[in-house]
Amino acid sequence: MGALLAGAAKADNILVNTGFEDALVGWGSETGGWAGWGATQSDSGFGVAPHSGLHAVMLAVWPTGGGGGIVQKPNVLGNTTYTLSFWSAYEATYAGGSLNSFVEWHDASDAIISRDSFNNIALGGATVWNQQTLIDVTAPANAAWCEVQINGAEGSSGGALYIDDATFSAAVPEPATVSLLGLAGLGLLALRRRKNK
Repeated sequence: MGALLAGAAKADNILVNTGFEDALVGWGSETGGWAGWGATQSDSGFGVAPHSGLHAVMLAVWPTGGGGGIVQKPNVLGNTTYTLSFWSAYEATYAGGSLNSFVEWHDASDAIISRDSFNNIALGGATVWNQQTLIDVTAPANAAWCEVQINGAEGSSGGALYIDDATFSAAVPEPATVSLLGLAGLGLLALRRRKNK
């Protein structure tokens, strides 16, 4: 039975404006799905070309800026496992900063239930896009929505971080897995009937 349960596919992405093709308005406004601070929509004219499409988001993490970040607040289902994934790159002049992310779970009354944090995520090489797939996180039973945040802490010599193509998806069984489980169940039922005769 274990082999039958192994297959899983990712469901639809529940984030919006995942490629940052729509501009961010700023902190306190979730127009375009994301709120941001120290965050600017960028294009190939900036230090790093977008991973896909025409735009990415640039997190201005200058030495005196205190960092920059983006946040989105999708609805979730309790007891459901989600995977957060995004692409990151940084300018060659970026040094001494860090890339961090967290998923903060809230109930229907907006109270914070818990938080899954991922700090000092490995950046990879300068000006090269790296996919960051964070370990699966499971929504608490009473979770109604969550806050997905990606941020960069200030660096020591300027430069900026770039984020593109973010996804936050629930794991669902592949159709083949569901079919195999159904066939296994029918087989067990047939054996039981044969035994009872």
